[in-house]
Amino acid sequence: MISMARVQILLTNVDKKLFQQGWPRELESELFNTKFPQLRSRLSYFSPLPFLNRIVIIFADETSAGQVYDYLIENHPGNVRAVSYTHLTLPTTERV
Repeated sequence: MISMARVQILLTNVDKKLFQQGWPRELESELFNTKFPQLRSRLSYFSPLPFLNRIVIIFADETSAGQVYDYLIENHPGNVRAVSYTHLTLPTTERV
């Protein structure tokens, strides 16, 4: 097992009503079908977690994560109350 560096965007304190209205899937479509389709291949995870009021977005590289992070801060300040940006090291089962 080897480790792979990843960059995480964590949207916290997302209103439960937004999850009930399907907003996380709308956001995923907005980000990766409309605004940044070229980044879909760099996306490792897009995980809405309604029971934690969070959405986890993980990218394979910092540049892609930075573009989406900046977009979220600028274009979704009302829906996204807290956004964090973290470097991760995740284990992978890829063979060398």
